[in-house]
Amino acid sequence: MNGLFVTVAGIDGAGKSTVVNTIQTEYKQSIVSKEPSELWTGDAVYRSITSDNTNPFTDFYLFMADRAHHIDNIIKPGLKDDMLVISDRFADSTRAYQFNALNNELPHGEEYTEQYIDDLMKHWNVQPDLTIYLDISVDTSIERCDGEDKYEDREFLEQVSQRYDYLQDKYSDRYVVVNGERNKDQVKQDVIDIIREHDSFGSLSE
Repeated sequence: MNGLFVTVAGIDGAGKSTVVNTIQTEYKQSIVSKEPSELWTGDAVYRSITSDNTNPFTDFYLFMADRAHHIDNIIKPGLKDDMLVISDRFADSTRAYQFNALNNELPHGEEYTEQYIDDLMKHWNVQPDLTIYLDISVDTSIERCDGEDKYEDREFLEQVSQRYDYLQDKYSDRYVVVNGERNKDQVKQDVIDIIREHDSFGSLSE
């Protein structure tokens, strides 16, 4: 596969959708997607995460089903066509959000939970070339969110934020952190500059 695969990560309310739309406007040779996807599998995920009655394992495996469909139908075809493929959330979201949900269910501690998730995801994964992490506080997240899904809870988001700190260190070769607390124009300009640095031949914006 060719092309450039960029994921945009951050806790709820970080401004991921705004940033992704900005990238698409700047880069005509781009495909924008998200997780949960807009495919039928993504609809099933939305139903699950907006319900308080689903088991964390149900949520996790629905995310995995959506991931497999998302990769096969959007990401791989886009990269094969030399496109810039941008995903609003991807595998790191699973490593942060589902990690904390499953860690309360699995009996053997954090290392086991991390390995459990990574072992399953390795069958349905594409390694991003670049991950842009929009860094905001949990206070800002709570202010911006509408409480629509089960994960928009202060204690849970604090755990997710800490997990993203861990992921930034673990995958430092592809992570770039952007201060998401600033005004939208500053954040969007930073993100465009970062993409330009990784588009070394300038071909994606043509």
